[in-house]
Amino acid sequence: MQWYQYPSRYLDGYDDQRHVGIDTASECLRLCEQARGNQQTNPFVCRSAEYSSQDQACRLSRWTRDDFPDAVMQDNRVGGFDYFEWKCRDCE
Repeated sequence: MQWYQYPSRYLDGYDDQRHVGIDTASECLRLCEQARGNQQTNPFVCRSAEYSSQDQACRLSRWTRDDFPDAVMQDNRVGGFDYFEWKCRDCE
């Protein structure tokens, strides 16, 4: 499993958790990984994340762009949201 990054993109309307004051994309991805690893205390299994350095914001979701391809939006702001998806590279 590994993270795939899609710059200047986000999944509109499918956030399960929002976090502010997040300094780096790595920190955001760690939050998603923690949600994946602790299903007893989290109401969802995190499969994607979005991070904006400008807003220092992290959004986590149980959904991916494959679930809702029409919800993938472009964010061309400098420091705008980048979309990250947790995928298995050699599973198929």
